[in-house]
Amino acid sequence: MKYTKLYLIVFNLLFTLSLKGQVKPGFFRNIGVQEGLPSEFVLSTIQDSNGFIWIGTSNGLSRFDGYGFKHYQSDYEDSTAIAGDFIYCMEADDDGKIWIGHYEAGLDLFNPKSGKVEKHFNEFPGPNAIPDNKITRIWLEKSKSRLWIGTSKEHFVWYNKTKNKIEIPVLKKHPDHKTPLPERNSFYDFKPNPLNKDEYWMATNDGLALYNEKTQYIRYYYSKDATGGLTTNNRMRKLHIKGDKIWIVSRGGDGLMCFDMINKTWEVYPSTNQSNNLIVDLFEKTNNELWLATIGSGLMSFDINDKTFNSFNKSDNKSYYLRGLDVRNIFEDKEKNVWVSTTKGLGFYTNYNQFFPLQKITSGTQASLNERTPMCFGDDSSYIYIGLSETKGLVKVDKKNNTQSLITLKGNTENFHIYRIVQRPNGEIWITSSLGILSYKSKEKSLRRQTFINNQLIDNRIHSLYFLNNNSLLIGSRYEGIFECDLTENNFTNLTKENFGLVHDRFIHEIVKDHNGNIWIGTERGISVINFKKKKVIKNFSLSEGYKVIYRLSEDENGIMWASSESQGVFGFSTDKLTRVKTITKKDGLTSNAIQHIAADMVGSLWISTQQGLCKYNLSDSSIQVFNTQNGLIDNHLEGSLNTISDGTIALGFKEHFTIFNPINILQTEKLDKPKITSFEVFDKQRTFDSSSEIVLKPSENFFTIGFSALSYGIADKLDYQYMLVGIDNGWIFAKDKREANYTNLEAGSYEFRVRYNIKGTGEWSEYETQSIEIQPPFTKTIWFYLLLLTLVGGIIRAFYLLKINQVKNEERLKTELNKELLALEMKALRSQMNPHFIFNSLNSIKYYVLQNDTKKASKYLNQFSKLIRRIFNNTQQEFTLLDEEIETIGLFLEMEKLRFGDKLEFEIIVDPNLNTEDIKVPNMLIQPHVENSIWHGIMHKKTTGKIEVIFDKIKDEYLQITIRDNGIGREKASRIKSESANKHKSKGIELTQNRINLINENHGLDITTDFKDLKDEKGFAKGTEVCTKMKIFYVL
Repeated sequence: MKYTKLYLIVFNLLFTLSLKGQVKPGFFRNIGVQEGLPSEFVLSTIQDSNGFIWIGTSNGLSRFDGYGFKHYQSDYEDSTAIAGDFIYCMEADDDGKIWIGHYEAGLDLFNPKSGKVEKHFNEFPGPNAIPDNKITRIWLEKSKSRLWIGTSKEHFVWYNKTKNKIEIPVLKKHPDHKTPLPERNSFYDFKPNPLNKDEYWMATNDGLALYNEKTQYIRYYYSKDATGGLTTNNRMRKLHIKGDKIWIVSRGGDGLMCFDMINKTWEVYPSTNQSNNLIVDLFEKTNNELWLATIGSGLMSFDINDKTFNSFNKSDNKSYYLRGLDVRNIFEDKEKNVWVSTTKGLGFYTNYNQFFPLQKITSGTQASLNERTPMCFGDDSSYIYIGLSETKGLVKVDKKNNTQSLITLKGNTENFHIYRIVQRPNGEIWITSSLGILSYKSKEKSLRRQTFINNQLIDNRIHSLYFLNNNSLLIGSRYEGIFECDLTENNFTNLTKENFGLVHDRFIHEIVKDHNGNIWIGTERGISVINFKKKKVIKNFSLSEGYKVIYRLSEDENGIMWASSESQGVFGFSTDKLTRVKTITKKDGLTSNAIQHIAADMVGSLWISTQQGLCKYNLSDSSIQVFNTQNGLIDNHLEGSLNTISDGTIALGFKEHFTIFNPINILQTEKLDKPKITSFEVFDKQRTFDSSSEIVLKPSENFFTIGFSALSYGIADKLDYQYMLVGIDNGWIFAKDKREANYTNLEAGSYEFRVRYNIKGTGEWSEYETQSIEIQPPFTKTIWFYLLLLTLVGGIIRAFYLLKINQVKNEERLKTELNKELLALEMKALRSQMNPHFIFNSLNSIKYYVLQNDTKKASKYLNQFSKLIRRIFNNTQQEFTLLDEEIETIGLFLEMEKLRFGDKLEFEIIVDPNLNTEDIKVPNMLIQPHVENSIWHGIMHKKTTGKIEVIFDKIKDEYLQITIRDNGIGREKASRIKSESANKHKSKGIELTQNRINLINENHGLDITTDFKDLKDEKGFAKGTEVCTKMKIFYVL
């Protein structure tokens, strides 16, 4: 993960220079056995290509993901376990694998994905033989795909990764080397020579060596002499090349040295403390600063410019200084975090923990720690002033050299309290204290009492001051409201609730002016806003409105006046509209609603101190970041003052300490990388896996736990995680304090697990990481089981084949017979559409016209009859006919009946113009039986002329509706006449038609329905019958 620092250049430069030359502050997180390490003796730390931190200890190898550890130890019964537990050095390979150099067990190539050693090198004869089992240094030269291996006896060897073999270099004494080469030598570091591509500089136990691979010459350079020994400079351990110089540390002698590669000259920088010169590692922290790992003096820093040493172990913050004094290794990870290996555990240094450089108050009093707390800060162009809760004077801190001094009150020997510090427009410093109002001029050596003012006040307990101008002072009292003091005329005016309209007279904690020139007063029972030009209170925010004790006021760059409260969080008020616009409480992310101090900075944030840490409220997006002892604060219980200094920095007080930090130096995340899947457990047992591949589980392994981490070590405690198993979880699930997800009793199938994270209090989430998981089905649900089952079933089928074939033949025969019956039914229905009476009557009518010699009518009748009969028999060959043909058939039928009944029958066929009758198909002769029924049962018994209407309508573009309406005697009377008739014949036409409809609906889905309706006149007498048939429109393809 990358981070970006924004600098307020002028302010930050002043602040940085003020710390120069002092004891180096540093906040470390110490990680030991209590935190999960297998041993506190840590010798080496690296980071692999996936982002995990690997820690080599005296009791095995550990992987760290920012929250927890996974351990690997030797096992003599397992050839794939690491060879030994005392790990001296390590090197990360590009493919995620790790080279492990043991103190006495040789060299391992360890694969984290499998958790196993792939190659082992030791001193025993064989293809992987190396000179010695004690590995002093390993270095991967990526450009040549080889590993440099330093041992304690036989110089060094190479492992050629391409050829997969150990190579022993030839070493020849350089002609200019005057002394014999050492027969045995330990090599501790290797660095390519930037001045010659064939050469390598090496730190050895016997001086600085330069090896030329092309000529095979090796030459040694010695700082003082060519002799060995524990106190010489030649026991060199680490090299750092910077330009044309090599910075070198040695375990003894002068400790830190610098070698000029061009002039071949030495410079030494011994520490005054001899134990500081036992140095085994160095690291360039910044361009001008080296960090040094010493044996016995802990971690040191060296300023290259002024050649001074500083110790990280001399810290006032005893809980968070580096514990170990024997430092073995310094490593910087990809995020610029520094890991310090010591014999007392692992020290972790991150820029996220260095925001609040701690300074101890060395001047003031000998009071107990619980009493000496900075209650207020102030400053001028040269000094920062600190008012303490128990002191003999005002603490003055020089901004340039950071020195402290105490400004006392002449003649006073008692401790007193300082409540508030303000600067008069003329530059004087005024303070409120338990001794009254005091003042100080920068050129004077002591404080002065403001006697006149103090004598005018009945109660010297003054809480706040504010200068309206150089000669007009507002004084906030504890019990008597506000005093306006004219310093020229020595006049006092007391402004109270009674005479001026203040919201309250007691505990005037704060007086500030907003950008409109109005004065805001914070009291025990609310806030008053005063326009002093008009000499009136223009707004009160009172107890009746819910405002209780108000401690501090601070206006931000947007014109919002913020107020801290005793138990209600923080209120925000518009200084223009004089209305409350915001309330910040624990619900919004504050650690507590009890707020004493607030300070708006110059870069868009409001700082809020609570009894559970320091909160940073972002004015633009309302996000809240929390800083506590994990981020460099000495204490979470913040009782000291919080004030903005004139240069934009912020001062924060602790018991006996203070810090001045620049808000703009607080790191902001540029991009959140994807998190990593860190572990996979099945029934609480670790499972090795490759996060880039699908995890395949057996059917019984459907209970598993997935671990995850952002591998962002500097902000690990500030991250929130969400996860989901797609298809199982309905949405993102917050991981809370555990960075793992548990799933139980899952069905067989393929799943995708997703995880993402963000910084607490912000809305931006990282991209999610995925892990594919497949749970195999049980054998009874696999294709192999079904194939086996099919084989068995096939055998059974084959065994009973002869019996089953007869059954199939019988079923086919029955089906054929059924189809014949259905066809016969259809034919019967079609043929029965025309009532035999109609045919007989038609023939009799033709006969009548013939006998009457009415050949014209007889011929017309016979032609119409033949057309109708021909169409009916043609339709028996097909199930459907075109709608226009069906309409024509109905017309022929009605014309035949009209010829027979004469004037007694009238008919009308109406077709919706929206119907394209040539493109629509309908079941043939489906409505003829209903038309015939209308004539025989409705019209025939009517004494007057009967009429039949046949209407074809298009309904909603989807349905065809056919309505047959007559004005006959109605169904009820027709039924009664039929029952009284001697003819008891029962017509089957309508019943067969309904059977046809059922078959058509089942086979073609036309959704045909037929409804019958009895028509009534106004008096309720029958006036006919209406039959409505509706079906889906069936278009010709």
